Amino acid sequence: TNDSVVKVSLTLGNNLVLASDEMLQVSANGTDWVVATGSNKAWATADDAVTLITGTGKTLTARVVDTAGNVTALPLSDNSYTLDTSAPSVLAGTHTVVISNDTGIDGDRITSDAQVKVTLSLANDLILATGEILQVSANGTDWVAVTGSNKAWTTADDAVTLITGTNKTLTARVVDTAGNVTALTLSGNNYTLKNAPSELVGTHTVAISNDTGIDGDRITSDAQVKVTLSLANNLILATGETLQVSANGTDWVTATGSNKAWTTADDAVTLIAGTNKTLTARVVDTAGNVTALTLSGNGYTLDTSAPSVLAGTHTVTISNDTGIDGDRITSDAQVKVTLSLGNDLTLATGETLQVSANGTDWVVATGSNKAWTTADDAVTLITGTGKTLTARVVDTAGNVTALTLSGNNYTLKNAPSELVGTHTVAISNDTGIDGDRITSDAQVKVTLSLGNDLTLATGETLQVSANG
Repeated sequence: TNDSVVKVSLTLGNNLVLASDEMLQVSANGTDWVVATGSNKAWATADDAVTLITGTGKTLTARVVDTAGNVTALPLSDNSYTLDTSAPSVLAGTHTVVISNDTGIDGDRITSDAQVKVTLSLANDLILATGEILQVSANGTDWVAVTGSNKAWTTADDAVTLITGTNKTLTARVVDTAGNVTALTLSGNNYTLKNAPSELVGTHTVAISNDTGIDGDRITSDAQVKVTLSLANNLILATGETLQVSANGTDWVTATGSNKAWTTADDAVTLIAGTNKTLTARVVDTAGNVTALTLSGNGYTLDTSAPSVLAGTHTVTISNDTGIDGDRITSDAQVKVTLSLGNDLTLATGETLQVSANGTDWVVATGSNKAWTTADDAVTLITGTGKTLTARVVDTAGNVTALTLSGNNYTLKNAPSELVGTHTVAISNDTGIDGDRITSDAQVKVTLSLGNDLTLATGETLQVSANG
């Protein structure tokens, strides 16, 4: 290893039971002892508790020691170690790279073949020490052994897997058995892996804009959409190639983007009416050669037929109608709306009856035949006079048919403004001492002297109570 700080685990041949004054210890140098804890046959030091010493053929030892300093050594097997922190020597010079299967222009390292053999031409002879290997990587993570001698070294055929993209880099290193690494300085080691249209593997997903009704179900009433493709792998188009999308297999629209994200312009694709229609995508070159992409989630339905109109006039009732019940003038913004329809309503699959107090926020009404209602307090009224409740039937494509309502206006009034100041009270028939409001006459007139002028709005009254 090249890591000097380690945890040591002991697997004992028999169960170890320590006396109260005993402990099990481990050492990498015979001088510095580290406690190991555990039970039965399994014992270990803490993480990174033992410090190894540099060199080969070093030995880990273990002992049981008591508080009096009496020591019993444990016979260990596989307890030798080597700590090597010296990296392999740097090989001077700049070293060049060639890859096999270089499609297109040979030698430009632009290829459509991901599996290649890498050949290194070193500037100086390389002599590997025992345990050292020369390795090559196309991604900095996966390393492939290179064999050879002197200045000529190569991997096995198709041993190196390139990664898709432009200006990627091949790297090389010498690594020893302890994991010490020395990088080689390479020249001409960049590469580009371009997938040919026929080699864009994977299944690619589709989304459309303007997906009315339930977003994401691709059931819509809007024929003009933008199509977005999320590809399973990066797509790099060659010169003269375009990615295209069609809703009918005849009219093709260009999609632009990079890597895995591609999209048409807004409203560029025209859907065709009907159910279970299909969006398709292809890569086409200037010669007209075509490669189809395998798409998932590319079915769609264009439904522009609104639900049938329900004849008749339909009346509205709201709950929590404070003040005069039934006048739909209330101070409670949260209400249940009840619809009494002029005729029986039978909803088709996917249709819902909805109610709104503001034309924006819609609440589902449930029921059957002529009687339909929202949940309690489900509809939020908006403050003001002459507001309107509306109702509609909407389908999964977002097509809407409005219901003609009667008695659907409402007013949500806030409490009258507070009249500031201190207001005094006098009563008539104040028997006994006049003005002390101690009287034997139960029937009185009450007079209020207000601290400020009171102007009542239309519909407001000032009231007095002797019992609340």
